[in-house]
Amino acid sequence: MYHLLTVKARASNKFIIFEIKIPLVSRDNFELYNLIPIPQQIENRMISLVPISNYVAVNMQKDSYVTITERDLHNCIEFDNDSHLCSLKQPIYQMKLDEHLCVKSQLSNQCQTMTSSCIDSWVELNTINTYLYFCCGQCSVRIICEHQITAEQLHKSGIMTINEECIIKSNVLTIYAHKTQSNTLKREADVIKIEIPPINNIINLSIPTSVENQSLYSDHQEYFEEIDRQIKQLKDSASADVLTERLSYHDVHHYVVIYLVLFAGVVIGIAVLVWRRRRAPAPLPGAPAAAPPSLTPPARADIELRATNFEPHAIKCVSESVLCS
Repeated sequence: MYHLLTVKARASNKFIIFEIKIPLVSRDNFELYNLIPIPQQIENRMISLVPISNYVAVNMQKDSYVTITERDLHNCIEFDNDSHLCSLKQPIYQMKLDEHLCVKSQLSNQCQTMTSSCIDSWVELNTINTYLYFCCGQCSVRIICEHQITAEQLHKSGIMTINEECIIKSNVLTIYAHKTQSNTLKREADVIKIEIPPINNIINLSIPTSVENQSLYSDHQEYFEEIDRQIKQLKDSASADVLTERLSYHDVHHYVVIYLVLFAGVVIGIAVLVWRRRRAPAPLPGAPAAAPPSLTPPARADIELRATNFEPHAIKCVSESVLCS
């Protein structure tokens, strides 16, 4: 509110006087409307209504209004881009349901009209790049947007909105669109994203190489794999636990069978020896001990058989080459 204040100062011999004026602002808010009459064509002439004022301010409840002229609007103080502070010098009129914002005739109580020659007109509206047009019969215009040109046929009256980079051209006038100045702030890096079509996952797009390079690469690859395999074998052989884990079920089964066969052979051998010892006859008292085996082969002759008083079949063989009965 400081820019609405007015200050005046006056100095005397003993005092300095300041005069400060603070405007009183009403709490009522009004919306400002621009009254634009839309003409009607009759043959080669057009008839339009006479509005009560160039601008009308209507309150938020839509039940009262104030007429404002161009001069009154220029005397208003601009508070911000969409708000103005104006001095209320005009009376506030009550708005009825069938109220017409036009100058009425005192005799007929009807809106006064104005008749003139029919001409095409274009009026810029409050919305940027939006225009109200009126055509006498038909208007041929060309809309140019960059490198694209579009031809349009307009009839009677209507509203047209164009883009910022477009131009409207007719046989009478040319309208250039207003371009809004703005700054673009990018928070991410401007990196082009490459899109790969899905068909590339099916077809082969690799660069062909020579057979020699492929064979050389395959030989090196096999050599490296063999070295890696040998290194792993050395690491596995250094640990006894790893060796135990590497024994398969078939290896353990083979070892168990071999040990069982060996154990059974030993048991059978011991049993045979025990059985032979039990079957062998005990030596008689006074009988000569068996001579130790000689390295020289025994002679088949010179065998002496002595008769004893024992049983007739208790004859001991001295040599393995003689039949004993």
